This record gives sequence, structure tokens and C-alpha cells, in this order.
Amino acid sequence: YTSGTVSLTIKNYNGIEDFTFRDIVISTSVNTGIGALAEEINRVADTTGVRASYSVETTGTFAVKAGTTSSDFAINGVTIGQTDYQDGDQNGSLVAAINSVKDTTGVEASLDASGRLVMTSADGRGIEITGSMGAGSGVLSTQYTNYGRLSLVKNDGRDISISGTELSAIGMGATDTISQASISLRESKAQISVDYADAIGANSYAGGGNYQIINFSDATGDHDTDVEAYMDAAGSGFSAGSGYSYGQTAYNYSTYFDSAVFVSYSNGVISAAYIVSAGSGYSAGSNLSQYAALRTTAIDAYATTAGVTTLAGAMAVMDIAETAIADLDAIRADIGSVQNQLTVTINNITVTQVNLKSAESTIRDVDFASESSNYSKASILAQSGTYALAQANASQQNVLSLLQ
Repeated sequence: YTSGTVSLTIKNYNGIEDFTFRDIVISTSVNTGIGALAEEINRVADTTGVRASYSVETTGTFAVKAGTTSSDFAINGVTIGQTDYQDGDQNGSLVAAINSVKDTTGVEASLDASGRLVMTSADGRGIEITGSMGAGSGVLSTQYTNYGRLSLVKNDGRDISISGTELSAIGMGATDTISQASISLRESKAQISVDYADAIGANSYAGGGNYQIINFSDATGDHDTDVEAYMDAAGSGFSAGSGYSYGQTAYNYSTYFDSAVFVSYSNGVISAAYIVSAGSGYSAGSNLSQYAALRTTAIDAYATTAGVTTLAGAMAVMDIAETAIADLDAIRADIGSVQNQLTVTINNITVTQVNLKSAESTIRDVDFASESSNYSKASILAQSGTYALAQANASQQNVLSLLQ
């Protein structure tokens, strides 16, 4: 990668809108680099659904051998000076010299299980080495500047689409090689696949392993010859007089690279590490070859165990678990919505039933009152008729009494 000011936009993060982050400087200074960019991305991860992780790590290509750093050897502008170190850094002088200024440089050194020197930037700022670490360090001059690797993960199933300026500073420019993969829960029960492991940064190829990616010119068409010429060139760390030059009987580490995989972006020689073909849309010169499938067998890539034994494996499992929880929450939300609709419908029917019975009762009450009134009226009329008849009969009896 290169230094610069990155302006990053995530396109259609919710299917409709874009999200543009504030500009981030990629450099070796404090509060810069892909660590600062990852922090900015993660700050709004709940909104965009995109989470970032990073790795800024420079690894030597072989176990440390005896050597000497130059008097102007410096990391991130902090001079460390001349240091003599032994095979395997047995006295710890090289690691100690680098770590003596780690609070200022932000770079911490250690040796891995194979005895290779590993320099790590914990806060994500870049690592820039000036002067010389000596060929015995295993760190090539082409590795002296390293701004790290950024990985983006989205758990909702949508693609991650980005745009912006100075994207080459984070390795996502038009000519950069980008690993990408999608994974389902069924594919991750025990191991993370090679392609997915590479996409999430589990296989970090910045030095070490069985290959190097170096921008050398394939001038003659003879791969091995060009590799040897590259290794013998001044500044490679393996040139004549370095103690590690090609053809030398002792410490002949340049021959180690004869069987390695080399990739030239400038000449489009990418088929050594990526599966490309004419008409595939990913062939050399298509400007899309950066997305071609990784040739995992050629570069000796490996799967990652899913679990807590490795950081990458643990992060992958956490992503899978987070996705599963999100999917479960979505399903539960849908079921809850249907349940709420059923509950509201049942309540509405119950209220309707009660209102209907109340109305029926009211109607029945009105009918009863009306009939009672009619009954009383008829009863009064009947009694009135009877009384009138009785009175008429009584009058006739009074007249008969007078005639007697």
C-alpha cells in the first residue's frame, strides 16, 4: 500500500443509501493508518452493518541469522542505530533494540515459532523502516514499508460495495489484489475454508510462508532467471557481498525463492497465484483480475480452524454467531409480528362479540318494556269495560226496584 488520505464511501449499505466516512490519513504517525480507519468504520457499524479489522505485521522470510543493522537503522522515524545480532537472535539483541522504542514507534518485535522476526503495529499505524536491518534479519528491502491489511465483514448477506479516493492506500484500489468470499453457516462447522480464511485476513502473506508477492519485471520470460536477477539486484538484501547471494554455499537464502510464487502486477503475470483466463472477466488487463479466485494450491494456503485457538478463527466464529443471532432475531421478530396481529384480531373479535350481545340485550329489553306497556293498556281497557258493564247492570236493578 501507499501513504495518503483515504476518502471511503460504502455504497447502498442498507439497499438504498450511501455512507461516507471522514477522511483518514494513512501514514506511520500516531492516530493514523488503517487502525484509525477501522476505528472510524466500527464507530458506525450498527448503522452500516460493516465491521472492520486490520493487521499491520511485517514478517521475515526466514529464521533470523547473524547480522548487523546499519547505524542509521530506524523505524517510523525513530533511530535505533547499529545492533549486532546472532543466529536465531539468541541474545535477544535485535528484538530488544526494536522494543526499546516501541512506545514511540508503535511497533513491537518478537520471534515466531519458526524463529522469524515479526514486527507488529498494535494501533494500526504503518511500519516504515529506513537504513538497513541486515540480510540476516530476514526482512527484505521490499518489506521496509508496510501499511497493513484491512478486512471488511458484513453479516446481513448484502455485498460490500465501496468507492472513494486514494483507495490504493488501503489496498483496495483498481490495481490491487482483493480477496473476497461469502460464507454460509453450513460451511463453517469445523473449519473456515481457504478462500474465506484469506478474505478475512487469516492468511496474511506479508512475508514468510512458501511464497512472496514481489513487483519484479518478467523481462526474459524465464521465471527462474528473472527471480535470480531480482534477488541479485542491489537493495534486495540478497545481492553480491550480502552473505546471502545466489549461488553461495553458506546462507544461500536466495535459492529459497526459486520455488516460490512471484506475481507481477505491472506485466499482468497474476496467473501464478490467481485463477484467470481469457473471457472470464478476470483475465490480465481486465482491471477485474484483482477479484479473481485465489489459486490456493499454488501458494500453499490453508484452512483455518473454527474456534478460539486462533484469533482469526475466533473472529470468524463470532461473525457467524452474530449472523445467526441476527437471523434468529429477524425470524423471532416476524413471528412476534404475526402473533401480535393474531392477538389484536382475537381481541377485536372478542370486543365485537361483547358489543353484539350487549346490543341484542338492549333490543330485547326495549321489546319487553313495550309489550309490558301494551299488556297494561289492554288490562286497563278490559277492566274499564267490565266496570262499565257492571255499572249498567246496577242501573237496571235500581229501576226495577223503583217499579216494585
